Amino acid sequence: MVTIYQFKAIKEKHLTMLDQDIMEIILSCKSKLLKEGYYCSIQAIISDVASSSQAIMQAFYYASSSYIGRVLFLNPRLSMSSTISRYHAWINCNAVEDN
Repeated sequence: MVTIYQFKAIKEKHLTMLDQDIMEIILSCKSKLLKEGYYCSIQAIISDVASSSQAIMQAFYYASSSYIGRVLFLNPRLSMSSTISRYHAWINCNAVEDN
């Protein structure tokens, strides 16, 4: 049996905080699911992120880690001069019961 869990987080942070905030959300979701006896793969969909190379590199770095399966940018063409980025992160946990 596969159960889809969806978590939504809306944050306003400096770009340098992007990775930390996403990791905190993901780890709390993963920890909760593992305690309930699920295996899970996690996908993050990030929109409205300023398209600086730093933010993109951070996101793809975590996409290749064991915590996130994929990162999709829904709007990668925002102003590069923005110092505060407002982003929406949808964390989808595809959890499979560990029988």
